Amino acid sequence: TKQCEIEIKYEDDHILIANKPAQMDTHPSQEHDHKTLINGVAYYLQQTGQNCMIKHIHRLDKDTTGAVLFAKNRLSGSMLDKMLEERKIKRTYYALVEGIMKLNQGTIQEKIGRDRHHATRRRVSPTGQTARTNYQVLQRYPDQNRTLVSCTLESGRTHQIRVHFSHIHHPLAGDTLYGGKRTFPRQALHARKIELIHPITEEKIVCIAPFLDKPAIFPHI
Repeated sequence: TKQCEIEIKYEDDHILIANKPAQMDTHPSQEHDHKTLINGVAYYLQQTGQNCMIKHIHRLDKDTTGAVLFAKNRLSGSMLDKMLEERKIKRTYYALVEGIMKLNQGTIQEKIGRDRHHATRRRVSPTGQTARTNYQVLQRYPDQNRTLVSCTLESGRTHQIRVHFSHIHHPLAGDTLYGGKRTFPRQALHARKIELIHPITEEKIVCIAPFLDKPAIFPHI
């Protein structure tokens, strides 16, 4: 079926990188939930006659698009898990935030915890988990009062980029959960790039995920 067709950006015998569209979970949250990225990748493997396991190494929020890394066997799976833990997999996100950011680059270092008043929301909390977001301004759009930033994370907390930018009064455009305006049908966040040294072949892999939104959310870059 059409809904299972997922854009595969990189693949070899051990790993696979897929480009996740919006409104799709990385993996099923309920049993009958079949329209997920992992199901789409499994369907692709089946269609291409590959009889192998598939395991996601990290995940993206339902409405965040972009590159997700998968392992195709147990060995690469455990090696990639370890690499992720040791921060040897570099993931770069693009975010379109509200307001014009003054600094060209910076680090947001605030602990993130659960929000007691809301089931899915997170918040900056002194008792939360350590979280660090490094950002760089790519472009300012004064006419729209928005700034395009590139971010790398030194920790992978739930909603980390969304919480951190909301905390510094630059919520993501479209991110109504964290105080953003309903400019877009989703939060303007895209996992743009994954860089790693291949766990088996030791080649350097740099994979860039194109934007998928129609109509486009991100400006032409």
